[in-house]
Amino acid sequence: MQLDFQGPVDINFRKFEKAWLDIPVFNIFSDVVGRNPAQIAIKCGSKQLTYQETYNWVINIANTIRASHSLGEPIGIALPNDVFFPVAMMAALAAGCPYVPLDIDLPIARNQLIIEQSGIRSVITNSDLPVFSDELTIINIENLAGCENKASDFNPSSDDIAYIIYTSGSTGSPKGVYQNQRNLLHDIMQYTNSTHLNESDRLTLLYSPSVNGAIRDIYGALLNGATLVIKNLKTTGLYNIAEFIRQEKITIYHSIPNIFRTFLKLSTDKIDFVSVRLIYLAGDRLYNTDVDLYKLFFPSDSFLYVGIGATEIATIYRQWFINHTTIINQELIPLGHAVEDREMVLLNEENRQVSDGETGEIIVRSQYISIGYWKSLKQTAESFSINSEITDLRTYRTGDLGRINHDGLLEFIGRKDNQVKVNGYRIELGEIEAILMNYPSVKRCGVVLHTSDKHNSLFAFFTSEKGIPEIKLKNWMAERLPDYMIPQRCIQLSDIPLLHNFKNDNKSLKVLAEKYAGLPFENLEPSNKKEDFLLTTLRRTWCKFLDEKSFEENMRWKDAGGDSLNAVNFLVQLESDLGTALTTDWIHGAMTPHEIYDYLKTLNIQEKINQNQIIYVFPSILGITENTRVFLKNLSDYATVRIINYPRISDTIPENRNLDYVTSFIINQIPTYNSPDVGFLGVCSGAIIMNHIISNIPLNHCSFLGIVEGNEKYKIKPLNENFLERSFNFIRRGNVLNNSINYLYNYSTFSKKIIHWFEKVLRKDYRSVILWSWHLNLTPTYIDNIVFYFGCDNSMLDRNGEHWKPYFKKLKPVALKGKHIDMLNTDNAAVVLTTVDHILKSKEVCL
Repeated sequence: MQLDFQGPVDINFRKFEKAWLDIPVFNIFSDVVGRNPAQIAIKCGSKQLTYQETYNWVINIANTIRASHSLGEPIGIALPNDVFFPVAMMAALAAGCPYVPLDIDLPIARNQLIIEQSGIRSVITNSDLPVFSDELTIINIENLAGCENKASDFNPSSDDIAYIIYTSGSTGSPKGVYQNQRNLLHDIMQYTNSTHLNESDRLTLLYSPSVNGAIRDIYGALLNGATLVIKNLKTTGLYNIAEFIRQEKITIYHSIPNIFRTFLKLSTDKIDFVSVRLIYLAGDRLYNTDVDLYKLFFPSDSFLYVGIGATEIATIYRQWFINHTTIINQELIPLGHAVEDREMVLLNEENRQVSDGETGEIIVRSQYISIGYWKSLKQTAESFSINSEITDLRTYRTGDLGRINHDGLLEFIGRKDNQVKVNGYRIELGEIEAILMNYPSVKRCGVVLHTSDKHNSLFAFFTSEKGIPEIKLKNWMAERLPDYMIPQRCIQLSDIPLLHNFKNDNKSLKVLAEKYAGLPFENLEPSNKKEDFLLTTLRRTWCKFLDEKSFEENMRWKDAGGDSLNAVNFLVQLESDLGTALTTDWIHGAMTPHEIYDYLKTLNIQEKINQNQIIYVFPSILGITENTRVFLKNLSDYATVRIINYPRISDTIPENRNLDYVTSFIINQIPTYNSPDVGFLGVCSGAIIMNHIISNIPLNHCSFLGIVEGNEKYKIKPLNENFLERSFNFIRRGNVLNNSINYLYNYSTFSKKIIHWFEKVLRKDYRSVILWSWHLNLTPTYIDNIVFYFGCDNSMLDRNGEHWKPYFKKLKPVALKGKHIDMLNTDNAAVVLTTVDHILKSKEVCL
């Protein structure tokens, strides 16, 4: 069967020939550089390198390695997941030295174990990172710019060891899986010829470079002349992956299913990912609901590429392509057809091959699987065996269970050690999880075995945007599973705990099972001062958005009247109040005070020193962007931040749907209005609302008054004025549906009635639409105060804030860079923060 069977056969590409397996990786890369040196090779945020620049850096680093290392001696790489990590990997291969990728986000103790076990003497790093050991030689990548670019001394071989990647070991000590360059190239050959990788592709790198999942992304791009686009999920989270895909024009998206389904859950509006031609999901179970997400969000001509592999097998041994017309009549998605050069068999406990339809352990034979475990002959012998007739043909026992269905596709059942016994019945936990994932509104789940007094019981944990009564869920499962497979408890969480690779953290789930076993849900009772601070802060922040009764009764956010827009504002306010960054996965309609409190207790949050200064922030009425969120968290280092919450219009009676009600609603959030230690900041469309509020009550005292890229009056332009440019910007903003509703709402009185009717029938909250309408009709009023205006040099608004000068006593412009959309990016946010800090410290009164 062809590798691209039922796949993207119409995509032109340069076939990866099998003869190239005898060529060193660096030589193939050099050929790619020669063909298109100006092409962007690697991009991470604002940093990017062309192929020629990447090549120059590779040579510089490789020369440094060769000067101090013998051929075949491993070298560590401890860098952030940015453009230089792949560069360092390629440099090690050019020098003929295997690299050992270290994840700097893991505990130092674990990395030290890897350093000791691998035997590395040097590590490629930068000056911002801690030194793991005084005995290590540091190769600081920042000191290598401008070195001589000469590669004549390089003579790598395809038989050289390429890398040593460490995985978790059953003994508690990590195991180093090592592979040579020939076998690495075989994996890239398989990937290239399956998916038709080419120079027009833009591939994601969402994995840490320290795991096997990153291999195909990095080398698949660099050995085919494509562009590798990096997003470090450990620092940026899953919040804006959708926008990342759209802005970067990603063509090939690759992640584990958990990340895929989670980031789409966080996408409050349907985004058309028109650039994506391939979605590559592997590394965990895939459900029919995931296929539904693919069909809902991605183009009709795109493919869902799924498969199964292992670090030891490097990488895929079964695969297949799913398209929009593929019909799959089962909950757990099969993982594909056989792949050439990797033979797979299923064996029972007697080591006999099972028939189709029967479950057996997955065994893989190939010349191209990993060579073994680094410096561990015993572990290698336990997991790998060598054919006595063909010495380079190795067999690996995966420990995974599977079966072949009637279509010849492999169905992944789960880990061999994930089978449990309850009341004498052998149960596969993955089967229960597959049923749970089919329940409407369940987004993620995990099932674990709990043992108490020699009694085994099952505990299921799940997340959902809706509150699901436990008895209702168990009754539903009883219609689909035998009694012995029904969990003792089905517990709804705000999120499933994850490992650093985003797979379920079953150890943590077992701890939760111990907590919930036979116990009612515990009340919120702080046990120490830190927890008292967390509880007090959580209560205050929760009650800023919802009523105190909902907190006391532990109501779900949505049931208490919260919505998705307020949930984001709540997250940002909680980050500011606690002075720390929080993940976004737990933010949804089903979250409760108890679950948030339990989550906060797991974090290392120190009580903030009481800030005398308070800054009230008026955000954009269209919501808080990720850049704004980060800015507000950092602003809390200089002052107590209070985010103005705009009213939920759909909850108000019709006679209250007016500007007076909104004004009163906001003023009630500012009890310290005329205090000398209070400041105000309006962001984007929030600026005119800030002006309106301040004009209603004279401001006698103010420590700071600022506007970031705010317009004093929205001017409706004629339809034919810059039509194409404005249409492009309109689409580029995303949320096209909401923006269209915004403009429709303001078209006429009749259109307003239509929107209100939709709001009632569809139970939608078009708060931003109504607020936008009022924003369009607001007229700024003169305020006898000094204002700081932060304007971008390439914005649609005047960079010096001339449009605001008539409405303030004095205006002081502060220059930012870029366009309006860049107003609070990392560089601009730093300018705003520095200015605010200076004003607050200097006690310069804005009067």
